[in-house]
Amino acid sequence: MSHYPDARRPGNIPAWTKPYRCKGGFFLRVGPNTQKLSRDEVVRFVLAEGRHRFDEQMNSEFRFETDFNADRLARFLRLADIGHEADAGEILQSLDCARLTPAGLQFRQAGVLFFAKHPQRFIKDRPS
Repeated sequence: MSHYPDARRPGNIPAWTKPYRCKGGFFLRVGPNTQKLSRDEVVRFVLAEGRHRFDEQMNSEFRFETDFNADRLARFLRLADIGHEADAGEILQSLDCARLTPAGLQFRQAGVLFFAKHPQRFIKDRPS
């Protein structure tokens, strides 16, 4: 059970319950009390604020090598009448569906929805 329910429920966040960041992490100040927020609480707060859209979030489970469907990309490019000389990774980055990281090509949720072999495996919960 949360001590500060208003800061934990999307769509019900009063302006005075905004967390504060300092060297030790994120904290929520309510009256005379200060409570350190967990990682999950910070993520929920950011998502509840609506400043980070679902389709822009990164999907850490998707693997380009095994989960990407090249035929879907080819069909998308054909339907959009987009010619392409670059490889799939460069095209996906230019469409802002993926980004290159030291670990490899990481997909955004939008990229997963458009270009995964089985997108339903990666999109477990619908955003509220």
